[in-house]
Amino acid sequence: MATLVATTTIRGAVVIAMALWFARLSEHERELHRQVQTLEGLLPICSFCKKIRNESGEWERLETFIAERSEAQFSHAFCPSCWKTHYAELGDAPSN
Repeated sequence: MATLVATTTIRGAVVIAMALWFARLSEHERELHRQVQTLEGLLPICSFCKKIRNESGEWERLETFIAERSEAQFSHAFCPSCWKTHYAELGDAPSN
């Protein structure tokens, strides 16, 4: 009788552990799916100003579009080429 109780208890513990593991795995999969949905797909982007057309058909800045749909944050600087194009009179670009 003691062996039967011990075996049943061990089997129950294994079933509970597996159920918890599957629940955690399922949550992880949902989170990954949410992130993939946010980051994939074709984006209608203007060739000139780089604004993106959103779901309602309005054009918004690239930074705004991405920041509202992800955890990305933006900082702005000048690449060396743009610095030379727009600020050549100031000399070399400052180091970042």
